[in-house]
Amino acid sequence: MKFYQKDIQKDINKKYANTYEKLFDKQGNKVEEERKKLNQEDQKDIQTIIKKYTEKMTSELNTSLQKLVASKTIA
Repeated sequence: MKFYQKDIQKDINKKYANTYEKLFDKQGNKVEEERKKLNQEDQKDIQTIIKKYTEKMTSELNTSLQKLVASKTIA
């Protein structure tokens, strides 16, 4: 079974490629007003990305378990 942490991070980074520039000024200090603009919609998008990979992992786990049960049943 594959763990998708890197894939999740890549999808989130792709979706929010310019978010860092919005959240931090040139010196790396947080820009509070821009930070507040990242609203619940953004959180929802991140949750959707994570949910996609959670479903994928669950499916792979179920498939692996079915194969294991089948191999033990036959043996």
